Amino acid sequence: MWGGTRRGGALVRRTTLLIFALCGALLGCGCRGLDRTPGGELCLPPDDLALTEPTASEAEDRAEQAAPASPQDSWEAEAARGGATTPLPASAPGDAAAGEGGEGSGAAPAEVLARIEPGRRHPLLIYSAELRLGVYEPEAAAEAASSIARGLGGFLAYRGDHALTLRVPAGRFQMALERIEDLGEVLGRSVRSLDVTEEFRDLTARLRNAEAVRAQLVRLLERARDVKAALAVQAELAKVTETIERLKGRLRFLEDRIAYSTITVRFRPRAQPPIDSPTTFRLPFLWLDNVGLRTLLQLR
Repeated sequence: MWGGTRRGGALVRRTTLLIFALCGALLGCGCRGLDRTPGGELCLPPDDLALTEPTASEAEDRAEQAAPASPQDSWEAEAARGGATTPLPASAPGDAAAGEGGEGSGAAPAEVLARIEPGRRHPLLIYSAELRLGVYEPEAAAEAASSIARGLGGFLAYRGDHALTLRVPAGRFQMALERIEDLGEVLGRSVRSLDVTEEFRDLTARLRNAEAVRAQLVRLLERARDVKAALAVQAELAKVTETIERLKGRLRFLEDRIAYSTITVRFRPRAQPPIDSPTTFRLPFLWLDNVGLRTLLQLR
């Protein structure tokens, strides 16, 4: 009997200690003011509320955290401190810096993920354009347009009869348009931009959550004690894995479209300009024509 009482008391003590340990881990000593702990001792305010003069470095750090810096300011401050910087989004059409760098440079699709941050305001845009050009030689013009795209770091995505689709780095989009337009007479031109920033953020958040769920399912599968439970967890794990692959595929597609703009060119054949005919003379007398004088004049 006494042994059972001792075992029960020990169990209660262990449970009580476990509860206090959990409460301490969750709450810490984060109370405000002069509250009391469960043991009756005073819980002093945290250090950040202590009535002491902060040091110069602490005051500077708190001022930086409190100041509502813009995305550009935060990026410059991060660079000044020597930290890692996040690449800016792909340049919009007309970026002067695009024409100064060497040909062939452009944003890589893998860099797009690093641009999504909670404090960033740079939009992620997909640029596309359609051109209709009047040219005398469509085949030669198509070859010239393909060469322009390759020279700017792009490539030929599709080629058909008197039409082709080019992909160029987003930073060279405007430059590519201007060079291709010089190949002929512009009969039609349309440029579009699509903002996919919100979709990219949503997909990134969903991917992060899905990967966390998969990690939990993997842990549950490792602790499964019977075949039925293991099969149920595996079924859910397969669904989550499929969702993750689908989200990753969509993100890769957006990364590619953001990094490389699309230009569709359609060539319309133009008639060759007429060749100027030689000047004809009207002979004053018919008999001069009969003796062949008109023919002799044309041979000149």
